[in-house]
This record gives sequence, C-alpha cells and structure tokens, in this order.
Amino acid sequence: MNPSLFLIGPRGAGKTSLGRLMAGHLGWSFGDSDRLLEQRHGRLIADWLPADPAGFRAAESALLRELVAWPEHVLALGGGVVEDPANVVLLAAQDRVLALRASSGVLAERQAAEPRPSLTGLPLEQEVDELFARRESAYDRAARGRWIETTGFLDDALQLLLQAAGRMGCLNC
Repeated sequence: MNPSLFLIGPRGAGKTSLGRLMAGHLGWSFGDSDRLLEQRHGRLIADWLPADPAGFRAAESALLRELVAWPEHVLALGGGVVEDPANVVLLAAQDRVLALRASSGVLAERQAAEPRPSLTGLPLEQEVDELFARRESAYDRAARGRWIETTGFLDDALQLLLQAAGRMGCLNC
C-alpha cells in the first residue's frame, strides 16, 4: 500500500479542489480534515473554532495522528494544522506532504467567494497576509520545502502537483 499524500497551506490555496482532482487521477480516496472533524464531532468549524479554539486544535491534532496511517488517500488538511508544533514534526516525518500557496490577492478573492469566520478580526486581505506570515515557516518545515504555486489555472496547478508527487515516489504501484 502507498502512503497517503497530504496537502497543507492557507485557506483558499486549493487543497480541497486540487486534492479531489488528484485523488481521482490516482484512483485513491480523498479526505478533507475539516469535513471529517465536523462529521465526527457534530459541530461546524465556523462555530467551533471561534468558540473553542483549543478544543478544535486538540481534535485536529488527534485526527492528524490517525490520518498518517491511512493508505492511498489524498488528504487536504486545515490551514491551521501547523499551529501545533507537534503536527509540524509529524507531517515532516511523512514521505508525501506538499504545501500549496497562491498570491495573497488570489487567496483573499477565493476566501471572499466562500466566506468563513475571521480568525484574527482583521479585514480579509490583512488576515490572509498575517496568517500566512505566521504559518509560512511551519508549512515549509512540514512539507520539507516542497511548494506548489496555485495562483493560476487549476489544470496547471494539478499538473505541478502530480509532477511533485511523482518525484516523491511511486504513486500508482
């Protein structure tokens, strides 16, 4: 069995959209950690995170420890998974982790199209910049410097993602 591929990065970077496409291309299953958390705990993240950030992050970390054992999945992780240093270490120990990024303008535009509660109380554009600045080095450590730019067309980003995944080892054995 092949180990799973993890996609990390900020909100709006394309983890879910590209993850679904990649899973289909590989014939693997797709999972979105945010949706899994909502299903398992019966709480919407939009309500849970602002009301109980520590409880949410603890549940997110527990789920990640489970997900690393899942074979042949493309897994989109929440943007804040790297807020816990233990998660960064756990992800860096995995064979297949890719960090997705897009320009701050594109991230803000994508997030505006699918609004979620603010995590900082700042205007959207400032929040995008502040969160990325705070998390960028953790994303980089977790993905061991493997970044995929997703600012452009979805098909172009998918091709970059597939090429990077191919360089990380056998995906369709």
